[in-house]
Amino acid sequence: MAKPMIVTLPAVLLLIDYWPLERLGIPGFPSAGKGVFGANFARLVAEKAPLLALSSTATLLAAHAARAGGAFASTALLPMKLREKNAIYSYAVYLLKGIWPSRLAVFYPHPEDSLVLWKVVGAALVLAAITGVIWHYRERRYLLFGWLWYLVTMLPMIGLTQAGRQAMADRYAYIPFLGLFLMAVWLGSELAARIPSSKWLLSVITLLAFCGYAWVSRTQIGYWRDSYTLFSHTLQVTRRNAIAENNLGEALVEMGRPDLAMPRFEKAVDYEPRSSQAHYNLATMLQKQKRFDEAMREYRLALTYTSNADEAVRTHNNLGTLLLLVGRQTEALSEYNAALGINPNEPNSLLGRGYVEYGQKTLAPAHRDLLQAAQLLPSSSFAYFWLGRVLEDEGDLKSAASAYEAALKMTPTMSDAQSRLEEIRRKLSE
Repeated sequence: MAKPMIVTLPAVLLLIDYWPLERLGIPGFPSAGKGVFGANFARLVAEKAPLLALSSTATLLAAHAARAGGAFASTALLPMKLREKNAIYSYAVYLLKGIWPSRLAVFYPHPEDSLVLWKVVGAALVLAAITGVIWHYRERRYLLFGWLWYLVTMLPMIGLTQAGRQAMADRYAYIPFLGLFLMAVWLGSELAARIPSSKWLLSVITLLAFCGYAWVSRTQIGYWRDSYTLFSHTLQVTRRNAIAENNLGEALVEMGRPDLAMPRFEKAVDYEPRSSQAHYNLATMLQKQKRFDEAMREYRLALTYTSNADEAVRTHNNLGTLLLLVGRQTEALSEYNAALGINPNEPNSLLGRGYVEYGQKTLAPAHRDLLQAAQLLPSSSFAYFWLGRVLEDEGDLKSAASAYEAALKMTPTMSDAQSRLEEIRRKLSE
């Protein structure tokens, strides 16, 4: 119930009716079961009608959530032809990674139109060959059951409906791989029974398999030690991965290495020009380097491509602050207004707008904004200082003194607040 990917549950329950329960009675199959196939099938589908209703509801809710979050924007950007090619190729790649989990990545970028035809054709031939062999040995019902389990449960995540920019994802494979593992276990058991005096040999093979998978599991877990290690590894096993480049850049910033982060953000923007987050991060780096014009351009590109309200608020606020730095107060006010139009309680934008309004001598709006900012940012000495300036200009010296005292309590070295407070105390004592 926690994962929308299990919407295929009614279908796989029908597979369980086929095997091992053998309730369908399919004609032409060994151990066809009792009854007529058509009647059995209708009865078993009706039996699962409540689950079908739940699956339909879950599908609609998941689609609505993805659409509201902008995840389906990728579907519009990727033609169905490209999604079909990637789906065929991914079905085969998942198989290979299931047999031997190597070159795993936290994010696989979609190949879009760079996926060469021979890979798609090769994957299709592999899938067709496996299907043909399984159909030939269909009397071993567990083979057909496991293969159909894999194909059916993977279908919602295979990328025909694209939610996000990933080509595939390891987390999508957990449930589909159950079918493949079941095939391996039953087939292995059947083959082992045919090997004379096989206990010793099977024990050695099993031990070697366990050791191999334990080793590769330990290796993969090690990549999740921290963000730097995780995304560095991801870039080693994937190519043109904008999300990994951006996330590695963020990790480097947190490590105090903005000099190394900058090239990562530049690559992220180059690989995915529509990545609003990468444009935003690059803009912050350029702003710190005082390359203001370039930073403004990147902030505006971030606003062009973002579909996330919080990200838009943050970007408008940063752009407003940057415009203030270069003395363009009217444009800065416009950016703060845009941020507050999305989130009226954004404290930094309230603070910035109040500062601009004070500079324009519109004291009432400045008082309102700075008071709200101080309430939302009770530890901001800057908010209390400028609230004090507004109160002082309005003639409310006692309240202004209280605001300056609050600012100094948080930042005792704030000389401007100290000097203003001393001046007010002198006036009040006269």
